[in-house]
Amino acid sequence: AVEEGRSVVVKGVEGLKLRSRLKELGIVVGTELRVVRNEGGPVVVDLKVERLAMGRGMAHRVYVEVSGDEV
Repeated sequence: AVEEGRSVVVKGVEGLKLRSRLKELGIVVGTELRVVRNEGGPVVVDLKVERLAMGRGMAHRVYVEVSGDEV
């Protein structure tokens, strides 16, 4: 699990339906997100100027790499 406050870069998405849905939201491989909340309930991330909540099942199918050292 990625710590709250960390920035991540999307490296892959498991499943065609999920990949398509996230693409509609502007989340594709290479997109940078900042984890706002990752404890209990949905995972909340900042995507540029928008905030997005996704269920844990969905979040577990998005592969990311932590970028930067901020927390």
